[in-house]
Amino acid sequence: MNKSLFQNNPLFLKIWLANLLSNFSVIFYEIAIIWYVVETTNSALAIGGISLAILFGSVAGSVLIGQIVDKYPTRKIMVLLGSLRLLTLVAFIFVVGLNLSNVIVLYLVSFVFIGLNAAYQIARAKSVPEVVIQLWVASTSS
Repeated sequence: MNKSLFQNNPLFLKIWLANLLSNFSVIFYEIAIIWYVVETTNSALAIGGISLAILFGSVAGSVLIGQIVDKYPTRKIMVLLGSLRLLTLVAFIFVVGLNLSNVIVLYLVSFVFIGLNAAYQIARAKSVPEVVIQLWVASTSS
């Protein structure tokens, strides 16, 4: 019992590190998209629109994934959501790189990316108890 959670569960360590990297990528995306909108539009309305797209994307992704996570294998859902997030980021880079950036397109990309990320975080949270030895998980029921 003296070993740490990471030593007893190498898979948990991998999930933890992947989540850390994932969170950094989302923070970087949010900073990049807001900076890009400021630089290209210099409009407070456009910045507010991006902020709302991020907010509503997060809410939509969280609400929609709940029942899906309960019905299907968590690992497959996480792989699918991770792949879709990657494709969304590639689309963002493509849109920005080719100067095709219409503010509405940026709203849509932000909504989708953040929604996928919120869904991924819920699936990841469900996977942790499946990985960690039950002795290390605190009981949430009374």
